[in-house]
Amino acid sequence: RRILWVDDYPIGNRSLISELKADSIEVITAQTNADALKQLAGNKFDLVISDVERDKEGPDAGLQLFDAVKKYSSNIPFIFYTASKEKNFDAATKKGALLATENATELVNFFQKRFGILFRGSKKK
Repeated sequence: RRILWVDDYPIGNRSLISELKADSIEVITAQTNADALKQLAGNKFDLVISDVERDKEGPDAGLQLFDAVKKYSSNIPFIFYTASKEKNFDAATKKGALLATENATELVNFFQKRFGILFRGSKKK
């Protein structure tokens, strides 16, 4: 299982990434759309996670990446995870994103359901 996580500040996701890696999920990080597309060209991913806005790429960088990923392969599930509620969340889910959230608990619940991961301190239902 492999996840591509795209965020211009990946350090903010380190605890979630550590949890995923502890459960044998490979997490590849990218800080730009260009880096993400290079990774997609050379690897198979089970999921892409992206921030919506990136400082150097603009407020719609995540949506632009979503469109590019769907052109590359419409079968790759895509979710948006960001530090604060974005005005683009509705657009993201209407386009077909599985999830758009700023809530870490919601993201953890997604991982538990999708991959069967039990994060430290959480209880499997």
